[in-house]
Amino acid sequence: MPPVQYRPQSAKDVGAVPRTGRLSEREVVLPWWYRGASQDGMRLLVYYVEGNGCSEKFLGFAVTESPTAVELAPVAREAEESEATCPAVMLLARTGHIDLQEPLGKRQLLHTAVTNP
Repeated sequence: MPPVQYRPQSAKDVGAVPRTGRLSEREVVLPWWYRGASQDGMRLLVYYVEGNGCSEKFLGFAVTESPTAVELAPVAREAEESEATCPAVMLLARTGHIDLQEPLGKRQLLHTAVTNP
């Protein structure tokens, strides 16, 4: 799918979850898709899965920037077994934007591997 024109007024701001090192045992990485960037390259528009609304709670995006790449990972926390009492499982998807510290420019946009609980 080609990138769409960036429209900040229609995007929910998902923010960024600062993280270092490995994810905790109960956190999972969810799928996302690149939709476009602002003209200055400082903001990315993404379509992402927010979890299933029951046994996963969306925490936000882990964003790692380097001089050569930007890595994105939407992170959710798995509920304890006793907390997961939903009758049906569904995936919640959203569109949002992520602000970068530096313009994307020629840096690679990387997708952290999706984890399966």
